[in-house]
Amino acid sequence: MATRQISQGTPTESGQGRRPGRRTVLAMIPVAALGVMGGGLGVHRLLNPPPVPATPLGAVATVAGGMALIQGIIPLESDTWVAPTSAPALAKPIAEGGHRVRILLDLTAIEPGGIDFAAADYSIQEIVGFTASPLWTSHERHHVARGETLAVTMVFEIPNKSIRLELQGPGSARLSLGTDHHTS
Repeated sequence: MATRQISQGTPTESGQGRRPGRRTVLAMIPVAALGVMGGGLGVHRLLNPPPVPATPLGAVATVAGGMALIQGIIPLESDTWVAPTSAPALAKPIAEGGHRVRILLDLTAIEPGGIDFAAADYSIQEIVGFTASPLWTSHERHHVARGETLAVTMVFEIPNKSIRLELQGPGSARLSLGTDHHTS
């Protein structure tokens, strides 16, 4: 009798055992769906990482070949500065709701290849999609050799009230402009 009870209570070697019930199968569907969605989100995050925050105003940013630092953001209406070279774009009237700022940018080359500066690679961008190219710049193109620093002045026209303006350069260089330059 003991042999008979043991053989009836255990599955046979052919793999026939108790099959999961309908409730168990239905409970596994949401679990499987959550697993697939989680895997999809993980793959999306790997392929599209969140952007690195912009370098805060006053901090040194890493750029290809060296470092960048904003030395100043000066509204032109509160400054007596005048462009030392001809600047037709600065002679045009300022758009309503905007003002012009002079950005003082230092680029220091620390890698053997140095930094290749091109003013056309720089723009000011805002979180809501506003983009501005330089109206005037002290250097259009310049190679900064290792150990040298290039002081660049750029003039941009930007909105009076802006949300999170950033100076964007080549590659992933993004430097925050803060809010001190805003006018009323």
